[in-house]
Amino acid sequence: MRAGQVLDDPVISLDILPTSLAAAGVEVSPIHDGANLLPWLKGREENPNDTLYWSWRCLSAIRIGTLKETRSHADVQATDGTVVPAHIFADLAVNPRELPSKALESAEKRAMLSEKLDKWLEQVQTEQEKLKPE
Repeated sequence: MRAGQVLDDPVISLDILPTSLAAAGVEVSPIHDGANLLPWLKGREENPNDTLYWSWRCLSAIRIGTLKETRSHADVQATDGTVVPAHIFADLAVNPRELPSKALESAEKRAMLSEKLDKWLEQVQTEQEKLKPE
C-alpha cells in the first residue's frame, strides 16, 4: 500500500476479521461475514462493498454508494425531542445527517433500495432457518 494513501469508499466493520486474517496469511473461512479488503487496499481490485447491508434486532439498512435506506419497527424520539421516522431514505452526499426533512425524493431510487433490502432480509431469514436445530 502507498504511504499516506486515503480511500473514501465505505466499508463495514465485518470486514476487519477477514482482512486481518488475510494479512496474517490465514485462509479466510467462508463462514465469516465480511470481505477481505487487502486486494482493494493494494489497488489490485475494486472495493468489494458496492452494497452494504446490516440488521440488528428491529433495525435494518442498506447503502449503495451515497444512497441509504434505514428501517425500524416504529418512529422514535431523539434526545432533543426530534421524531425520527421508522423509515428513512437519504442521499448521504446531500443529506449526511439523514434528516427526514431532506429525504430522498426519487421514487425510483427508493423502490430500488427497498427491493434490494427486502431480498437480502429474506435471504438472511432463510439462512437463519437452516441453522436452527431440528
